[in-house]
Amino acid sequence: MRKSLLLIALVGALLSGCTALDKTSETADKVSTMSKTAQTILDMNSIKGVEYTLEGSDITVVFNSGKIYGFSGVNRYFGVVEIEGDKIIIDNIASTMMAGEPAKMEREMEYLKKLANVNKILIENNSILLFGTEKPLKFIKK
Repeated sequence: MRKSLLLIALVGALLSGCTALDKTSETADKVSTMSKTAQTILDMNSIKGVEYTLEGSDITVVFNSGKIYGFSGVNRYFGVVEIEGDKIIIDNIASTMMAGEPAKMEREMEYLKKLANVNKILIENNSILLFGTEKPLKFIKK
């Protein structure tokens, strides 16, 4: 009888220990998520309202309060942006309708198509990398 009680007590202790480990794991996951969110906010604050130029061109980008805008080679463009961690969604891209040299207009359309397919962002000291289906777009702080 005494051995049975001891065995039941040990099993109970082991089970409660497992529950504590699960709660510790859940807490660690929450802290990790909060840290990533805080880092994203810090990263976004570092680029908020700052103009960046696409490497090797006159194309620019600015992120500000859920909006993206800039100069796309001939026209000004604008849209909506959501960033969570390194994930980015750029939506509702529109632009002014000025005409320009055919070669510049073609480069502008290529850029806007690439921008619409971006799904990952990396913020470095003085640059922003936007990744999508093709070669990353690298922007340098003006």
